[in-house]
Amino acid sequence: LQAAIETESLSPLVLISQISASSTDTTMIEFSSNDIGEVSAVFSGETVEGLQKLKTNLESSQFEDVVAELDQSKLQLKMKALGK
Repeated sequence: LQAAIETESLSPLVLISQISASSTDTTMIEFSSNDIGEVSAVFSGETVEGLQKLKTNLESSQFEDVVAELDQSKLQLKMKALGK
């Protein structure tokens, strides 16, 4: 059972990693997912522009119901979504 849960959480992690790879000035600092498909991640960035690009990429990704909030003062992007 634990292996199945780990495999289910790996798929969204791989997808987020692939999406964020194009934004080289951002770093994922937190990730979580659960057994009902909810995914959340927090990214830090060097520039607002880099985080905005990542936000756009996440919103147009395969994830469903994406909510991405950019905090310009902290240079952080928080994302919540449903994985497939």
